[in-house]
Amino acid sequence: MGRRVRASPGDPAFWAAAHFPDSRQPLPYPLYYDTGVALVGAKNSAPIAALELYRSGAHVRVIHRGQGIGAAVKYSIKPDIESRIQRGEIRALFHSAAREIRNA
Repeated sequence: MGRRVRASPGDPAFWAAAHFPDSRQPLPYPLYYDTGVALVGAKNSAPIAALELYRSGAHVRVIHRGQGIGAAVKYSIKPDIESRIQRGEIRALFHSAAREIRNA
């Protein structure tokens, strides 16, 4: 019998919970685990999606024409996404634009 772990997505134990068979904590986007995902934009929904995908195990890249994460991004989201970008956990390409979108 596996170990039961209770955790929320913001808790480091959340990742451990995903590896135990009896865990009741599903990953938000399991289909994107270990998959490269590019998000275009950095206003409100892109940082939220980037964090959720990152927490699901995706390799996230944010592409944005501006100089950084939008100033109007929610106060609970902005420090989290900025710190993950600083640590290299989420890659950000600022002052950039997507030229082409292809199905890999």
